[in-house]
Amino acid sequence: MVCGDLGGLEVAFREFASGFDAGLLTPGGAAAVVACCGRIEASVSAVRALAAARAAESGGWEREGYRSAADAMAAVTGTSAGAARRAITTGRRLAAQPEVAQAALSGALSAEQTEAVADGVAADPGSAGALLAKAEAGSLAELNEEVAAVKAAATDLEERRRELQRRRSLRRWVDRDGALHAHLFGHVEDGARLWRALDPIRRRLNVLRRQAGVRDSFEALDYDALVLLAKVAAGVEGELGFAELCELGLFPQHGEHCPSTPPGGGSSGPGGGGALSLFDDPAPPDGRGGNGDAAAPGGGPPARRVKKLAGSPAKIIVRVDLDTLLRGAPISGEVCELVGYGPIPVSVIEQLAAQDNAFIVGVLTHAERVLSVYHHRRRPNAAQRSGLEFLQPSCAAAGCNVKVGLQYDHRVEWARTHYTVFDLLDRLCPHHHNLKTRDNWALVDGTGKRPFVPPTDPRHPHHRGTDPASRGDPPP
Repeated sequence: MVCGDLGGLEVAFREFASGFDAGLLTPGGAAAVVACCGRIEASVSAVRALAAARAAESGGWEREGYRSAADAMAAVTGTSAGAARRAITTGRRLAAQPEVAQAALSGALSAEQTEAVADGVAADPGSAGALLAKAEAGSLAELNEEVAAVKAAATDLEERRRELQRRRSLRRWVDRDGALHAHLFGHVEDGARLWRALDPIRRRLNVLRRQAGVRDSFEALDYDALVLLAKVAAGVEGELGFAELCELGLFPQHGEHCPSTPPGGGSSGPGGGGALSLFDDPAPPDGRGGNGDAAAPGGGPPARRVKKLAGSPAKIIVRVDLDTLLRGAPISGEVCELVGYGPIPVSVIEQLAAQDNAFIVGVLTHAERVLSVYHHRRRPNAAQRSGLEFLQPSCAAAGCNVKVGLQYDHRVEWARTHYTVFDLLDRLCPHHHNLKTRDNWALVDGTGKRPFVPPTDPRHPHHRGTDPASRGDPPP
C-alpha cells in the first residue's frame, strides 16, 4: 500500500513538473515555489534515508553483485557512493531518534540539517532539543559548530585525535571540466598552521592587486597564495619572491640569512635612484623615509620596513578554562578550543606553545577577561583585536559564517566619538560592512551573533518612533 501511495505521488508530481514553466511565475511566486520544493525535498530525503537503512538490512545488494549497500543505493539513485553511505547512516540514526525523525519527515529539517542533528544526537541523546532549536533558528554552519561542540563534549578528545591522525588525507583529482580539486582531512591545528602561512601572502597579494586596480575574491587570493608558496619553494619568482616572504615573517629559521634586496635589485627611497620598492612608502618633504625612519648617513635610503597589512594578524588563538589547563582535560561545561576551528585536547595546546610560541594568543576564561578599555585611535589595539577575534571568530551577523577578511566596525561612528571602546566593536564581513555603510543596515542591540537588519526593521538600533522596549529588541 505504501509503495502504491508513493507511486501515485510520483506520477502526480511528474505530471506537474512536465507542465511547469518558471517564466509564468512572478518573482515572489517563484520564491514560494522554491520554499515549497525545499520542504518536499526535505521530507522525501528523510523517507529515503529511513528506507535505505531498512533495505541495507536485507542483504539483497550482495546477491546483485554490489560491494556494499551504499553502492547499490548509488546505482539506483544516480548519486555517489559516499552520499549513499551518509544517507544509510542517517537513516539508521533516525530509526533510533523518533524526535529527530519526526522533524525530518515533516519537512522542518533539510537533508543536511537532518544529517548534522542525527550525528550530534547519536553522540549525546540529550542534545536533541537544543540541536533542533539551533537548526530552526541558525544557519547550517552554526548548526555544524553546535554539533561539533556536542560531539567534543561526549568524546575522548585524545582518542579522537589519534583517529584523525590515522585517517588524515589529502585527496587530489581533476573534474570533467579539467579543473583541479583538493580535499584536506586532518587536525584543526594543522589547518591553523597552514592558514597562518597563507594569510600574510594573501593580504600582500591583495594590496598589490588593488594598487593595480584588480579586485580578487579571498578564495582566489588563497589559491594564489598556496601556489605562490609552492613556486617559491621550487625557486620560481613570481609576484612575490623568497625575500618578500621573509619580510612577511615566513621562514623565520633563516633569520638574517634571508635575502634583503627588493624586487628588481634596485634601491628605493630618496637618493636610491631606483623604482619605489613594495616595502617602502614615498619619502615626505621633510627628508625622512616614508616609513618614518631617518635617512641613512650619506644620503642613502632609509632602512626598509614592511607596510602594515590590513586585516587580522596571522596568529592562533587558544581558548581554555584555567581549571581545564591545570587539570589536563576538560569536564562538562568547560572549554578547550582553537577559536574558529573547534575543540582540541589540552596536549595540542602544549604542543603549540612549544612549537609556535610567537604566534599563540591564549585566553584563560576563568583567570582574566577582556576589559572595556578604550583609546583615542580609530583602529582597535592589540588587546582589543585579540579579544574580538576570540569572541567573534566569524562575522557578527546571524547566519553568516565568513571568517576571512573580517573588518572592525564601530557601533557608534568613530568620527563622532574619536574613541574606540571594546564593548562597542564588532567584526563584520565586507558584504555586511558595505550594507551598513551604504544602506544603513545594522546589527540589533546586544552582543555576539545577532540579526543584521535594514533601517525599516523595528529592531534597528536607530529605528524612528519606537523605543527598545516596544520594538522587542533583545536585551544588551
